[in-house]
Amino acid sequence: MPFEYDQQPAGAPPVVGPSVDDLLSREEATSLLRLGSTTLRNWAARGIGPRYMRIGHRVVYQRGDLIDFARDHMVDPGGDAA
Repeated sequence: MPFEYDQQPAGAPPVVGPSVDDLLSREEATSLLRLGSTTLRNWAARGIGPRYMRIGHRVVYQRGDLIDFARDHMVDPGGDAA
């Protein structure tokens, strides 16, 4: 019997990864990061900004990638950028 995409081999550890709930639309991502409505679109066109996935014609972001991106840009006013 061929392996089905949604099946796991017997005894295999559970697959851990992002769930559909962790995928955000561009609009949801801009809201989470409190950015202007076109900022993520402009950043993507310039090759900067958080990682994203293109699924068909839609762009989606993983919540964890957005949080990592924000943390990578945290500034410590008493020292260097984090």
